[in-house]
Amino acid sequence: MPGWHRWTEEEKRWLKVYIPGHSEREITDAFQEHFGWRMRRAQLKNMKIVLRTGSGTHGGRFYKGQPSWNKGRKMGCKGRTAETTFKPGQLPHNYLPVGSEVVNTDGYLRVKVADPKCWRFKHRVVWEEHNGPIPKGCTVIFIDGNKLNCDIDNLMLLTRTEQLRAAQDDVFNLPAELRKTALLAVKLKVAAGIKKGRKNGKKQTL
Repeated sequence: MPGWHRWTEEEKRWLKVYIPGHSEREITDAFQEHFGWRMRRAQLKNMKIVLRTGSGTHGGRFYKGQPSWNKGRKMGCKGRTAETTFKPGQLPHNYLPVGSEVVNTDGYLRVKVADPKCWRFKHRVVWEEHNGPIPKGCTVIFIDGNKLNCDIDNLMLLTRTEQLRAAQDDVFNLPAELRKTALLAVKLKVAAGIKKGRKNGKKQTL
């Protein structure tokens, strides 16, 4: 069809009646069947303006509140999609079982204690297995400074006060073989300071 068309009054009346409630595809198909020629999309849009009428279908686009055509339907997978879709109970390729260990970005070992994604620091788990829950305000430290050495003999529980006193005494820079003795000495000094403070009715000072 040429780009220009002289619209007849019959075509206009027909479009005026048929356009509301029909999509552009339905309109052009029905128009072609009725009049024997197929209008272009631009011609239909122009006639909608001229006739001051619309189809109410938003040009084939979804409008706010419009229900989806597949609402309530179960859409099955076919072909390659069906082959790669997870099945009920299927585990991802990167699944790690309970008990798995990984090293985080700070160099600490973490151990998976439950599914699906429950991880804890291994040194804290090991300490609690031997000594029970870690008291609030306390930290489990590595005596030799090696974050990967989670052997119970290499772990020690320190309060914040004990950590501060150890740092003041430069204990953490001592050779590994002397560090445990020095840390035990720190714990004794802190305990003595607390006892003395209670006896004098004063708060402990470092």
